[in-house]
Amino acid sequence: MKILLLGDFTRPVYHPFEGVYRLLKAALEREGHTVDGSEDRSLLDDDRLSFYDLILSYFDAPGGVLGRDAVGALERFMASGKGLVAVHCAVLSEDPELHRLLGAKFLNHPPYQMLRVQTKDDAHPITDGVKAFDIQDELYIMEPLVPDERHVFLECSLDGVVQPVAWTRNVGQGRLVYHALGHSESSFSNPSFMKLMVNSLHWAGGSN
Repeated sequence: MKILLLGDFTRPVYHPFEGVYRLLKAALEREGHTVDGSEDRSLLDDDRLSFYDLILSYFDAPGGVLGRDAVGALERFMASGKGLVAVHCAVLSEDPELHRLLGAKFLNHPPYQMLRVQTKDDAHPITDGVKAFDIQDELYIMEPLVPDERHVFLECSLDGVVQPVAWTRNVGQGRLVYHALGHSESSFSNPSFMKLMVNSLHWAGGSN
């Protein structure tokens, strides 16, 4: 597959992409995929996205917007049967259309801490080869917008409340995955989390 990894290399607000990109690119190229990386939001255009099979978004835009045209291009990309994996900060922009696409809206996050992540669906291709694991991370607490349309496959307990950690949903003929963890390069250095990233990209790209 030809995969586009999107994030902020030069002026990140909270989530630098350089180290994350390096780890993802190496893992995906070992699997035989072609990988491009960019922070150029103008790539979210029908013609420019047509060269790719799959997108991962790690755009860091708290308080900003992608804009209706960009989100519309993502929706059409997915409706055509292609995939999107959105990680952590990809939900922070103030686009209602993007929130609906991802299936949730960011509310808040507790302090960076050690979390015990449990698989809720052991039969899903994304959790293949992954058991419960510990990770030092920042969990986003979300308001679900389409609870009946999303399938939660990871969860953790936070202050006695079970919180969704990752989910899938179908958009047209395409597949979407959202991960609420992934605050920094150290998250992607966790073997279980990186396995989930690779599995997520394979599933969203239609490999499973």
